[in-house]
Amino acid sequence: MGAPAVVMARANLEPEAAGQPRRPTRIDPDQCCGVIIDVQDYFLSQLDRHRRKKVLWNTKDFARLLRLFRIPVVATLEKPIEKNGALPREIDEELNDLSRIFEKAFFDLSREKPISDHIATLNRKQIVIAGCETDVCVLQSCLGLLNQGYEVYLVENLLFTASPDGVFTTARRPDRRPMRI
Repeated sequence: MGAPAVVMARANLEPEAAGQPRRPTRIDPDQCCGVIIDVQDYFLSQLDRHRRKKVLWNTKDFARLLRLFRIPVVATLEKPIEKNGALPREIDEELNDLSRIFEKAFFDLSREKPISDHIATLNRKQIVIAGCETDVCVLQSCLGLLNQGYEVYLVENLLFTASPDGVFTTARRPDRRPMRI
């Protein structure tokens, strides 16, 4: 139905080892965890029907892939849940037994101690991110996780926002922090 979830790496290069050429960084299934940020009914309802269906389908496939590879998943839900809704059933059903769902009050999930502590206990240095609002919650979470020393990877076709320019606000920041798309 939808395009498969793909992580595209830009020219993010590991530091040059003595006499060795620089090479692109890779996602290691034993060193990564998935994070699904605020994929909830309220935010999904702001997308047109086609885009909403595509995001749900692709995020469900992402969760299934992580389950099959036994990669832990952290899913966040922005409060108030009564207004924003729960994680869609299609995605929730694909989560593995290593998954945890957290409610959050801050845009930046790394500011939530239970979430930050849980991610730390996973002993994974790479975070692969999907979700919304890319111009707020995803951006702030990426910056917070980078500040905590994690490598952050964004799955481009699993990022969304109601703002037409939101994805580019996060994913194409020409400045600064090495978020990998």
